[in-house]
Formats: sequence, structure tokens, C-alpha cells
Amino acid sequence: NAAGGIHGRPLSLVEMDDKQNRDSALLAMAEFQRQGVVAVIGPATSSMAVAVTPVANANHLLLVAPTATTTTLSGLDDYFFRATGDTAFYGDAAAGWHFAIGLRRVALALDMANTDYTENWGKSYAQTLVALGGSVVHIERFTSTQKPDYQAIAHQLTQGAPDLVVTVASSSDSALI
Repeated sequence: NAAGGIHGRPLSLVEMDDKQNRDSALLAMAEFQRQGVVAVIGPATSSMAVAVTPVANANHLLLVAPTATTTTLSGLDDYFFRATGDTAFYGDAAAGWHFAIGLRRVALALDMANTDYTENWGKSYAQTLVALGGSVVHIERFTSTQKPDYQAIAHQLTQGAPDLVVTVASSSDSALI
């Protein structure tokens, strides 16, 4: 801005918190539109990206998501761009690596608070692992925003004697499990 902004137009930062809640994310998009925002860095999660992309498309508002990886938004001609690969790539790569190092029986923990990410990732992972000759011995779904019983989740995940437990969740929820 000190040098004149972009073509003489100064930039300003407008911050919003979607609270990992669809209604809050849509309210934030309405506020961006009201303020004349032309580009959004975000949202951070796949489920929020799925929720707001139709609004962004209708209003020609560019979304650049640094971490939203759902395959639901892959290959579309829209205003959503990501700065990373999609979940199919990461789930497939992780399963291939786990199998290559001898891990065959896997339990998955999927956080439904970001289902567009976790279900996509888990599906890709499971398909690849099974195709290679491994197995998913248990899938435990939980919703981090509903204060789950992490000890009970951990207990369920270990019941099938897996070689590995994979949590598809935030780092804090994964640590608690």
C-alpha cells in the first residue's frame, strides 16, 4: 500500500471466522460481499469450502484455500482454487507408504466436523490399502465439535488389533485420541 497498492488501489485485510460452522461461513461470505471483497484466502477446511463455493461462484469472488483438499471441488470450472493437492492424492500416497513399510491392518478415525475432507481421505486411503492387499479393520467416526469421549474412541480403534491407527482429524484431536 505504501507504493500505491495494486494499480493505485490500496489493499485492506478483512478477517472473518467461520467457526467451522456452515451458517457462520455463509454469514462471513455475505459480509465479504457487502464490503466489496474481491478475493478470500480461505476457507481453511474442506467442509467450509464446499459450503461457501456456490456463493463465491454466484458472486465472482475468488477463493484461494491453502488447506481445503476435498475431491468434491476438484476439476470444476469455478472460483475455488487450492494451494495444495486433493485428498485422493494424499490418502492414496499414505496408504501406499504404510503398506510398503509392512503395515497391513489399519484402523481409521474420521472427524465428521470436516466430513468433506475426512470421508474423501478415508475412502481413498481404504481403497488403495485394500487394493494392495491390506485391510481396514475398523472405522471410527466422531465429531470433534461435540466434545467426544476420546478415550472411548481410542478403545474402539484398538479392538481389531490394528498394526496402525490413522486419525484423519486436526492435530489436537489426533493427540487427544
